Amino acid sequence: MVMRILGHYDATPHIGLNVIACNSAIERTDETGEQTIELPKQRELRATAAVLRCLMPEQLQAAEIEALRKILALPEWHEPKGKALRLLVCETLRHDAPGVVYDREAVDDLEERRTDLGYQVEPIRLHLILETWTAGLVA
Repeated sequence: MVMRILGHYDATPHIGLNVIACNSAIERTDETGEQTIELPKQRELRATAAVLRCLMPEQLQAAEIEALRKILALPEWHEPKGKALRLLVCETLRHDAPGVVYDREAVDDLEERRTDLGYQVEPIRLHLILETWTAGLVA
């Protein structure tokens, strides 16, 4: 079996939010040539991406709201929106996202920027450093 760490891996399909995992996704190729990708610490990865997205001022798109609801495992009848959803995500997941500096006032004071339908925010780039997912500015 051959194993390598990928420099940049688009984790969007696994999370539902626009996320690039940097220097952390593990690609394994078995003897038959079949490849698999492993993302370590997935609970923390989802939590970190969710909290970071909720701290970004751009309006949440429908697909992002659905992803956040899945990450939180919200029942269908529970439909918080806007700041209420952002606060719920941050308050619920902050302990699973230790690499994110979160302050409730940041969400309280957040002025949501309206966006066009289908707008996609810049990818959230996450690095796994010392077993903690952290946001990075590395290209």
